[in-house]
Amino acid sequence: MPRQLIVFLLFAHSYASAQEKTQKEVYAAMVYNIVKYVQWPNEGQLTEFTIGVLGDDQVYDLMSKVYGSKTKGAAKIVIKKLAGTDDIATCQAVFISESKSSAVASITKDKPILIISNGKDLTKKGGHVNFIVVDGKLRFELNPANFETAGLKSSSALSSIAIIVK
Repeated sequence: MPRQLIVFLLFAHSYASAQEKTQKEVYAAMVYNIVKYVQWPNEGQLTEFTIGVLGDDQVYDLMSKVYGSKTKGAAKIVIKKLAGTDDIATCQAVFISESKSSAVASITKDKPILIISNGKDLTKKGGHVNFIVVDGKLRFELNPANFETAGLKSSSALSSIAIIVK
């Protein structure tokens, strides 16, 4: 099992008892790790890989500080604070807070933009990955049909630890 996936699993399964980690830190770490296990159709051509954050300043600050200097393949990761849904088209992946998640699915449909949220039933409304708490543990839902529609591919390692929804 790849080292990054092990780290990802540790974050996800220790959510309930990790008093030193805030929920926002866990979200930031999970977004970064999920992105590493997804392929984009034009990924090899990118020099910058943009992860946008909409509606959650704490997640943006954490991602900028911790993951803004990382890479995805040969591309430099850029963390971008989004002012509104118009900016989503400039990103390869977006974390959207629950309060902003309702209008996103229609904007990103059929575009290779990974949508990650903690919004209620977002994966049933066009989103790709949605954080949920199950038995006191942070887990995530994944909708394979939405990945396919967007031209994205999730790794089998990512799919194997997700709750698959249709």
